[in-house]
Amino acid sequence: MSCSSIILDGGSTSLPNTGTGHVCVQSNLTSSNHGIAAVGSSPGAFYIGTRNSTLNLQSHAAGGAGDVASSPASTITVAEAQLNSNIQATSSFQTNGAAILQANSVLSQTAVLTPFLGGVQADASSDIVTQAVG
Repeated sequence: MSCSSIILDGGSTSLPNTGTGHVCVQSNLTSSNHGIAAVGSSPGAFYIGTRNSTLNLQSHAAGGAGDVASSPASTITVAEAQLNSNIQATSSFQTNGAAILQANSVLSQTAVLTPFLGGVQADASSDIVTQAVG
């Protein structure tokens, strides 16, 4: 078994319709100060972690020039965890987009900010953990 680490520090990702962003398999991805933009009206997820991956999301502000726009009619998926994977959203991460948790995956967030203003969809085997700050 191998494990890779990917670091996105700055820069941006733009996705067209049905486009998919960064996909990690048995890897750790850290994204900090990285802009995300939907060029089309229905892109795929910007970050996908699958098969024991971890997505560490840091330093991102909702509603800024580097964030996706969202409305009740069209929420864009920013992060997706599948098959025993984790999304770790720090207290400095917030987006208008949504997250999806599937197959024993976990979203770990702090009580300071709601990281995914577009909501979180989790299947029955997945969980959301809110860590107390103090």
